[in-house]
Amino acid sequence: MHPVIGLWPVEIASDLREALEQGMRKVGAWARLQSAIEASFPQGEINGEAVDPFFNINRPEDLAKAEALLKAG
Repeated sequence: MHPVIGLWPVEIASDLREALEQGMRKVGAWARLQSAIEASFPQGEINGEAVDPFFNINRPEDLAKAEALLKAG
């Protein structure tokens, strides 16, 4: 699950602000309070290699892999 990736209505921004002010830091817990539903994002494939649709680019080697995947796909 990646609860920070989503389509959130602007109307619940005040709920998020209030939760943060009360010290809530678990996005998944807050999402459950909002009755969020999970959407499935199956793994993709580029040139026979499985690719996570939420591939993180945090390090130089991650960036290099992403650039190679872009060139290949």
